[in-house]
Amino acid sequence: MGGITSTGLFSGIDSASLIEQLLAVEARPRTLAQARIAQLQTQQAAYLDINSRLSAFASSAAAFRTGNVFDTKTAASSDDSVLGATASTGAQEGSYSFLVDRLVSTRQLLSKGFSDLNTGAFGASEFRFEDRNARLDRDAELSELNGGAGVQRGTIRITDRDGNTADVDLSRAGTVNEVLDAINDTAGLNISATVVDNAIYLNDSSTGAGSISVTNLDDNTTAEDLGLATDTDGGTAAVLEGSQIWSVTASTALDQLNDGRGVGLTDLTGSGAADLVFDIGGEIINVNLGQLQIDDDGDDETPPVDVPRVTTLGGAIDRINQAIADKAAEDGATFDGQVEARLAADGLSIEVVDLSGARDIAVTSGTRSTAARDLGLDGDGTGGTLAGSRLIAGLNSTLLSSLGGRDGLTLSGTLDFTTSDGILSSVDVSNLTSVSELVQAVNTGTGGRVVASLNETGTGLQFTDTTEDSAATFSVAGAAASQLSLGASSDGVIDSGNLQKAYIGEGSLLANLNAGKGLGTGTIEFVTSTGERFEINITENDRTIGDIINKIEVAGDSRGIDAQINANGDGIDIIDNAGGSLAISIADTSGNVASLLGLEGEFDAAETGPTTVTGSFERVVTFDADDTLEDAVRKINEAGVQATATIINDGSNANPYRISIVSRESGKDGRFVFDSGGFDLGLQSLDEGNDARVFFGSSDPAKAVLLTSSSNTLDEAIQGVTIDLKQASDDVINLTVTKTTAEVESTVEGFVDAFNELIDRIDFQTRFISETEERGPLIGDSTSQLLRGRVFAAIQGTAQDIDGRYQRLSDVGIRIGDGGRLTFDRDQFRDALSEDPDAVEALLAEREVTDVDTTIELEGGVTVSNPDGGEVFGALGLPALIEQLAEGYTDSIDGLFTIRSNAIDTQIESQEGRIDSINLRLEQRRSVLQGQFLAMEQAIASLQTQQASLGQIQSIG
Repeated sequence: MGGITSTGLFSGIDSASLIEQLLAVEARPRTLAQARIAQLQTQQAAYLDINSRLSAFASSAAAFRTGNVFDTKTAASSDDSVLGATASTGAQEGSYSFLVDRLVSTRQLLSKGFSDLNTGAFGASEFRFEDRNARLDRDAELSELNGGAGVQRGTIRITDRDGNTADVDLSRAGTVNEVLDAINDTAGLNISATVVDNAIYLNDSSTGAGSISVTNLDDNTTAEDLGLATDTDGGTAAVLEGSQIWSVTASTALDQLNDGRGVGLTDLTGSGAADLVFDIGGEIINVNLGQLQIDDDGDDETPPVDVPRVTTLGGAIDRINQAIADKAAEDGATFDGQVEARLAADGLSIEVVDLSGARDIAVTSGTRSTAARDLGLDGDGTGGTLAGSRLIAGLNSTLLSSLGGRDGLTLSGTLDFTTSDGILSSVDVSNLTSVSELVQAVNTGTGGRVVASLNETGTGLQFTDTTEDSAATFSVAGAAASQLSLGASSDGVIDSGNLQKAYIGEGSLLANLNAGKGLGTGTIEFVTSTGERFEINITENDRTIGDIINKIEVAGDSRGIDAQINANGDGIDIIDNAGGSLAISIADTSGNVASLLGLEGEFDAAETGPTTVTGSFERVVTFDADDTLEDAVRKINEAGVQATATIINDGSNANPYRISIVSRESGKDGRFVFDSGGFDLGLQSLDEGNDARVFFGSSDPAKAVLLTSSSNTLDEAIQGVTIDLKQASDDVINLTVTKTTAEVESTVEGFVDAFNELIDRIDFQTRFISETEERGPLIGDSTSQLLRGRVFAAIQGTAQDIDGRYQRLSDVGIRIGDGGRLTFDRDQFRDALSEDPDAVEALLAEREVTDVDTTIELEGGVTVSNPDGGEVFGALGLPALIEQLAEGYTDSIDGLFTIRSNAIDTQIESQEGRIDSINLRLEQRRSVLQGQFLAMEQAIASLQTQQASLGQIQSIG
């Protein structure tokens, strides 16, 4: 069966073809409209092309002022293999000298060898990793001594009692221990150097009749600055006792007090809010050390002045004295001018004194503040004086009050040592304040029979019996012994274990935590045991641990949540008093503050009583009884502790497998504390971890400035210059920072190329090639031709209101060359830049713009439009003039190209409307024609039927 066709069954006419032919004739206007749309779209694309090139040209012009190309600097090193550098636009031009003394190194420990890797049990139960601040010692920077005045480095000459003389070069020393090591390593002297409390002592082991003397060589004050400058010790004493070089001053930062725990402050203000509450003879005075708002003039219309939080000891003393003066002025108190806070004569504390001697003085901390305790003023003073407690430990030491965790330790009574030879030595420790004093007291008080020192981890004390009678027991008793967890030993050594030095307090700076990287910012979500949720947001304005605690307490107060320093003084406790039974959750929703504080996770809630979540900077890695060496290393690395572990195969036959433990952080900040829990790892220290050290400004280290860094990069040594240290060298490296023309020249080249590309595209879009009669879509277009002429005129014109010798681009080597293309004469440009750089910069980068109000307010509050409002231009370089010209064409609202494109859109819409109308008419015409052909077929069919009937009648007749 054949398919259906458009051929008439009765007429045999192909009506569909005839209809299409008829409609095609009537559709000629639609074809013309479609062709017009195509033409308009081509023109619109051409405008878009030119607009894009013009925008690029404007951007290349703006680059002269926005890219700071005239301020571009380059840093050239005399030896890139030792020191490299890059300079930003803000770098100061000049020549600088550096002596790279050492590169940064990283703390690394290596264990003894083990025979088995992954089958037998490793044997350890737990490892503990902790911040270096957990140690009971430190190595003070020389810059910290003498109240922050530091030490001038140089060479000193030491003479012992036998008359032996040696010169000790301290020109490269940066810390107290480096001074001690340099003296103790000097050959030919009977001298050993130690630290005693706040001074350096020189001990002479000879029996000579002379005296110990220390003098300076060359033009320096090193001996005086170290407290050792003397020509005699007053006789033949075996010890030269240096003068005090470690103290607090008014400029001492609060965060340096209390072994770095600082002073806990609050920014709370208002009635009753205070950091310190003084009771002076019954007069109550509140002292705020946090941020204040002070209304100096009493004028309600003038906003109060923001006074920042106190950051120095002198600032705290000033606030106290100001509050006392304000109280006297307000109430007419009788102590006006008679009571003052001041630094104590010992240089280690502050005191509050009533000069009349008549009033008792008491101080307590205010709400959410620990300032009284942290400033050593928490207590009572009678007879007109409140003497504060010690604020800093002995040199390189730790306060005894920092031991025992958050609540501190106050030793009382004696340490009663019974050495293995049966002799009892009692040492009174009740008035001691620092670990170094305790060590000195034991070593002196026992006559050397017992040697006190730090234990292996540096977190506790070790006492060694030197009488060497291994058959008897060595023991220590007394009230202080139990406080220090001391007892008896059969091997001649008594170890206190970890004495839990508190190194986190309310005043601890967040920036100093996490190996000096800080905690960053972020949001912490808390879910209480009753299921209630709340968040706190840690911002850049939060400076201390106390700020975080305060935010938790303020937000959690109504929800049964408290926060405090934990018992060990190494983190934060979160206490849930809500009494629910749900799991407590603490999570970082942004940042990782909770994680770094060791608080993140879900914790079981007690059904009754409070539940405490303890965050700590101490990290513990626990091992199962069947864990292998591989398991142990994996667990260390998964625990996120301060170090990473790797198994090393040294190739030996017996015990080839060693554990290498390397700090995650380089330099001194990465000197983690490691405690193996008594498991014998046979550790040796391959590297303690040292900061990079560079001497800046002189070829003589004694005269240079000492710079240190926890990486091999110096970012702040010279403003705007990043310095990369590559290797140590005894040679001075000269670094020269100069302006460079490379960026300016590159910008000029980009400007020239952008101009030529713009002109090329205009010429292409408006082209007419007579040989082929090829025409561009914008041939004869006045908008494009006008733009071309205006751009050429601008390039060859003069700047607007520019002072200087260069007024045209051609003056500096930028001119129209052959073929109407812009060219760049690099030599002429460099000459111009060399002769008058300011004039070149003004020609290419000047752009003065003033914003004038677009409205004018008349009398009576009537506002009218200002016809002269908006941007008012003053001096304009040529690129700035080109920017203005381009904006007139490219502006997205009223630019000429925008207007032209919108007009084309309107024409296209008109043609599309016309096409829709034609299509509708053609469809209607199609329906008419189809009806007519159908009627014709029906008529033919009818006629054929009639004809057939007539034929039948005719055949009958």
